[in-house]
Amino acid sequence: MSSRQNAGGGAPAASGTLERLEPLLSGLLVALLVTVTLAVAVAMGGSEQALVARVSPTVGPTAGPTATMLAAAPTLPASPTALSTSWPSPSPPPPSATTLPAQPATPRPSPSRSAACVPPSNWQLYTVRSGESLQTLAWRYWTSDYSILQANCLTSRTLRAGQRIYVPDVAQRQACGRPSGWVAYTVQRGDTLSSLSRRLGVTIAALKNANCLVGDTIYAGATLWVPRPLPTATATRRPAP
Repeated sequence: MSSRQNAGGGAPAASGTLERLEPLLSGLLVALLVTVTLAVAVAMGGSEQALVARVSPTVGPTAGPTATMLAAAPTLPASPTALSTSWPSPSPPPPSATTLPAQPATPRPSPSRSAACVPPSNWQLYTVRSGESLQTLAWRYWTSDYSILQANCLTSRTLRAGQRIYVPDVAQRQACGRPSGWVAYTVQRGDTLSSLSRRLGVTIAALKNANCLVGDTIYAGATLWVPRPLPTATATRRPAP
């Protein structure tokens, strides 16, 4: 009887204890659920934040710490390329203009006479007059026309008035030309100055001076001045046998 009473009295005591513990257990369960929920939320929030930081980095200042993407460092080549260190050589300065001393004027040579021509040492400078020729000058200065050509390096036998040439420095002969009273004679084949001088009774020098001859050679057909007329040889007919 008493045991039943103890059993019946213990049941209400246990139920009372459960009733007292139920609010505590409910609070613990709620706290546990909240803790789990917060942990899951924190975990999910961290993953999402990391994903956002990987996809698009935050630009500009933010209130809290933000993950930023660093630019990749440039890759250096395996071996540095040698750079040209040669500098262009400086251009030389332009030459400065210098004033040269004035050169004395030198006489220009005759157009028909070579500048490098050197006349004989005993020759003198002579100015050609109107009507003079190489032949007349050669006779006057006791030389030949070829010698005057060679001494003056002339390329033409024609002289002009005012031209300056070199002639021998010797005493001049008298001017050649036709003496008064002399007549023209046509040189025949076989004539010579020597034969004509004997026939005319004059010297060879007189004949040469009258005709301004330099040499002693005359040619058939040429005209000479002589002191008097000479008979011209004519062919005579022989009587027929």
